[in-house]
Amino acid sequence: MTRSSRRLHPARWIAPVAVLAGLVLAPAPALAAPAVTAPPRCFIYWPGKGSQAIPITLTGLAPEQKVRLELRVRGITVSGLPMLAADSTGAVETRLSNWTSGLDDGPSRGLEAMLAVSDVTTGTELASTPVQIATAGLDIDTRTKTYAAERRWIVSGLSRLTGGPTYYAFYFKDGRQVGHQKLGPAGECGYLRTRKLLIPFAQLGTFELRVQASSKFRKSRAWAGGTVTQKRRASKRPRS
Repeated sequence: MTRSSRRLHPARWIAPVAVLAGLVLAPAPALAAPAVTAPPRCFIYWPGKGSQAIPITLTGLAPEQKVRLELRVRGITVSGLPMLAADSTGAVETRLSNWTSGLDDGPSRGLEAMLAVSDVTTGTELASTPVQIATAGLDIDTRTKTYAAERRWIVSGLSRLTGGPTYYAFYFKDGRQVGHQKLGPAGECGYLRTRKLLIPFAQLGTFELRVQASSKFRKSRAWAGGTVTQKRRASKRPRS
């Protein structure tokens, strides 16, 4: 009896190579880029009274990274926070309060400012985002010599502080309200430009004027005003 012999062939290890190749070709996950975000609405600066706090979120930073936040208006830094530290996930939740607009104290339309974040150590800017701001105020053109003529009124920001949709002017004499008139609806950032009589009733004298985004004056709500005087009776009735 003879024994048949078999030739053994070397084994081929193929599958693991394919797996390794797959591991080499798989792309590494991308790291999130630094970003700064704020709510998409208009924030108001009220000269002498303060400003609305701007909620701000920073993401994509290195853990414990120290950064600086700046509010820039027309390229100029007007406010900010000099030092913020990211948490272990590279995020920061903060609020920018008591900021100034860098604008004149009179009323203004909405303006696009810029929130920018930079590294404290290197000074490198990491991210930025636009934010809408405006100044609360009141301006009335009193240059006309005709008392019966309508004047240009400009109001801004007040409706954003109270939530009211329409501006009214209220007149007070010796602490008592003696008249009022509707000025018109507040637009973007609470801005209104209109033409109305300075004083819409016949009574002569000096009055305390208060403009507010409410059909009924409330002392607790934001208002702007001053003193107005009527020496001659107005012959025109105000437009509603």
